Amino acid sequence: MPPLFERFRRWSPGKKPLELGFYSKPRLETQGEYAGKIVKEYRGLVPIREVSETMDAHLEYVEKLRGAGVNVPETKMTFKREGEGFRLLIVQKAFPTALVLSNVFAKAGEDECVGLLKAAMSEANKLVSLNARLPQGDAVGFHPSLRNFMVQGGRLHYIDTFPPLVRKKGAGLEEKIIAAHAFEHAPALAQRLSRPFTRLTTQEYYMPGKMIGGIVHSAIRRRPELKEKLLATAREFAKKQLHPGARQAVLGKLDKIAKLRKP
Repeated sequence: MPPLFERFRRWSPGKKPLELGFYSKPRLETQGEYAGKIVKEYRGLVPIREVSETMDAHLEYVEKLRGAGVNVPETKMTFKREGEGFRLLIVQKAFPTALVLSNVFAKAGEDECVGLLKAAMSEANKLVSLNARLPQGDAVGFHPSLRNFMVQGGRLHYIDTFPPLVRKKGAGLEEKIIAAHAFEHAPALAQRLSRPFTRLTTQEYYMPGKMIGGIVHSAIRRRPELKEKLLATAREFAKKQLHPGARQAVLGKLDKIAKLRKP
């Protein structure tokens, strides 16, 4: 069996592994319908039969995030005709790059970093708490990284809304989207067979330990000199704020992060 990378090269000719990102670099529109907004264009074309399904799933995800209390800025998905298919776009409120949480964190003082970490963990905990109340197999996911937040007006704004991370009875549309995107030239059967493996790679978006632990790890990578302070803050947060089912998973993940030689 050829290595996965060789299959990737065969099924996605001309595409580099680092180009797996769903969207092109966000751009600020200066004119037209979306002037003053950030526009992210989906890298691949989507058949018409999948446009409505994807847009509905994206809207549902944004609504579930907001329903859980996560602050999502003005965001919508739309599309445009291009060649033989349709290109999806996400149009979002524009923020200066200086307000990206990872950038703010890199320059902040120690006390401010502690406060920002608590705020980001609190956002993740809103979904951890929501998922604990949902039927087994249902969950709302979250991408744990400082770069997915903006800081403005004393609040965090979560901007990463694609792929839509909503699982129902253990399965989510993101499995189909990621498989089709990563292996766009693969046979349809191969894409379907890859979905269980895709599900494993996206587990971190749903598991409490990885959701909150991912934020802590992201913070330590930005400020490695504050590692012990940030870990102590995260442990205290886990003990006081998380429900018992999530607490041990998060504390276990933090212990693993503590043992890493490099953040």
